[in-house]
Amino acid sequence: MTIILTPEKALAVEKAIAAGLVANADEILDAGLAAIEFRVPPRDERPGPETAEEWIREFREFVESHKKTGGPGLYDYAISRESIYEDCGL
Repeated sequence: MTIILTPEKALAVEKAIAAGLVANADEILDAGLAAIEFRVPPRDERPGPETAEEWIREFREFVESHKKTGGPGLYDYAISRESIYEDCGL
């Protein structure tokens, strides 16, 4: 396979090699592929609905399962900016 880089990307690769960040372009490709594999597992490993209709049904079931149960809700202060950041000195 041949990968054609734009002049800007080729220059970035050359700079990374010159700076000692990588030994060659293959290392950059390896790092990129590792990042992709980490962020996007194969489809069969991702749980969840296959179709939009299944997604909508599961989402609605999720929403219904989290409706208010009659217990006390959160007070306004509990979800206020002041409450969230009170330990930060802001």
